[in-house]
Amino acid sequence: SNIMLISFIVFFIFEILFIFVMITLNIYFNILSFIVTIFLSLTISLLVFLLFFRYPYYLLKIKKNEFDSEIERSIKHLAVMSTKNTTLIDVLNLLKNLEGNILLSKESKTILTVSNLNHNLKDTFNHIIKTTYSKLEKDFFEKLILVNDGKADLNDTLNDFIDNFWDIIEALS
Repeated sequence: SNIMLISFIVFFIFEILFIFVMITLNIYFNILSFIVTIFLSLTISLLVFLLFFRYPYYLLKIKKNEFDSEIERSIKHLAVMSTKNTTLIDVLNLLKNLEGNILLSKESKTILTVSNLNHNLKDTFNHIIKTTYSKLEKDFFEKLILVNDGKADLNDTLNDFIDNFWDIIEALS
């Protein structure tokens, strides 16, 4: 892979650099010093490899944690503001306009835009379920599909989601 190639290049660059430094500083060059330079170069290249290999997972984990905390606050907010006449479109408009919820506001704008284009909220939710990286978001949108189909009540779904939020987090972890 590209990460492995970069690590090998870093290894060779540091090995040559260490040998060059040893020669310019008139350090006695023998087998032991050569082994030490190889060890140092391998260590540095391994650290570079691990950094490049783990960094994308680290970014995804941060995004997932941000989204999970935002969804909890937003669902509580929606449960307080919802009434019996609240529709899914109203919920998405509320999510879109919530302050402090950057990820959910962006997601809601996308959902509303796509559903306005194809006039089918269920297909939009299914698309989000297929492309999301958050299990919590997937679970929430599956429940919204049931609300959209008329198999569940929006208020009951929101209140149930809030009541069982930490149980859901533990089960999905």
